[in-house]
Amino acid sequence: MRRLLLLTLALCYTTLAFAQTPLATQKDIFKEAGGKNTTATYGEFHKKLSTFFNGSKALPNVSGLLDQLKPYLQKPLDDQDKLKVEKILNDLENLTEKDAKGQKVSILQTRVALGSFVENLRNNLDGQDAMMDSDTTLSDGTEVMPDTAAHAALDGVPFIVGKSQDSPWVWWIVSGVSILAAIGLGYLYWDEKKKRDHLERQMLNTSSQASQSFVKMQQLEKQVPQLISKIKEYEKALAEYDRALKESQERGENERKRWLQEVQNLQAAMTPPPVHPTPTPPAFTSVPPVSPVPPVVEKQSEEIPPVIEPQQEPLPDEDPTLEETWAEDVRKEPEAFYLSTPNKDGSFRDVRSVQFDPSQSLYHVRITSPYNAEFEFVNDPALVSEALRYPETFLDPVCEYGGGIEFGARNITTIQKGKLVKTDFDSDRWELQHKAIIRFEN
Repeated sequence: MRRLLLLTLALCYTTLAFAQTPLATQKDIFKEAGGKNTTATYGEFHKKLSTFFNGSKALPNVSGLLDQLKPYLQKPLDDQDKLKVEKILNDLENLTEKDAKGQKVSILQTRVALGSFVENLRNNLDGQDAMMDSDTTLSDGTEVMPDTAAHAALDGVPFIVGKSQDSPWVWWIVSGVSILAAIGLGYLYWDEKKKRDHLERQMLNTSSQASQSFVKMQQLEKQVPQLISKIKEYEKALAEYDRALKESQERGENERKRWLQEVQNLQAAMTPPPVHPTPTPPAFTSVPPVSPVPPVVEKQSEEIPPVIEPQQEPLPDEDPTLEETWAEDVRKEPEAFYLSTPNKDGSFRDVRSVQFDPSQSLYHVRITSPYNAEFEFVNDPALVSEALRYPETFLDPVCEYGGGIEFGARNITTIQKGKLVKTDFDSDRWELQHKAIIRFEN
């Protein structure tokens, strides 16, 4: 019974499917793009149009509407399908394009092949409706009597009732099979309609997404030249910065050598010359006369005062206090201090603090020469937490990460200290020479 029901449903569905020939297999006369007439099936001409408009970036909507029309060419059409086909054709007719005069007209006028296809398809659909509704003449000229006239002619014919030899059970069985077949056909129609609606929604969504993607691609293509010009500007600025940095380093090295030479000259000038001892003149004694003389009374010899050398006044360039003053200034200069947030280019403002301030002291700096210094991050819990919240401000300009950044770290250890340099002794900026290498630890 089950097989018989399935066979009956299959036969009914096949009969209904072939009751009407699909449009794709029907032939008609179409116009090519050059105006030349050609004979082809609707399926073949539709394929040509789809291939042409798929490659046209200027008219993406035409390709989407042709893709929506394709399923209706491959199957028999009911009234609802014809309405949907008519809507697609109207959407195609509503698309506009500029003609040779620059005025916007329907795309069916500028695209001859597309206009021929739409016109033939409409005439085909309208012709089917007209033939089904009112055509009463055959191809050989014979006029066919309408149904109403046929019924009127048969009204006067007597209906002879014959005696049926069929069993009542046969009628009930046929009725049941018919009901089951009708239910099965209804279910198949409902399921097919549901699948078709789902497919149409997918096709519409795909067409919409394709249009949006095409618009986004056009926007990106417009932004590419701007991005390329910005990259070139950044490369030029970076080369200029490298050149300025090299010049400042060379100037700083020359200044350092000059200052060292001046210090050596000052040290040589402040060294006192060797003092040679002055010889003391011999003391003169009195010689007694040869002639007799009264006894000589010895007198106490007078002491000759020592010769006092005049002190030589120091020259202006040989001021003995100059060295002490310079040494005292060096002692006043702090060898280590703290600096705050670095600039984006990695430099620091020389606003130093000898005492540690948890809100300002981020880096500990130690001077290694008048123009050079080394620095490291201060591993304080509050500073570590703040640096991990804004690493692009506090860490990235002057630090490199050994092992990557860890936002849950509690300690920041400096593996290798960074290097700073001054281009001028009186400058208020420390320029970055080498970044410090840090590591995050829990």
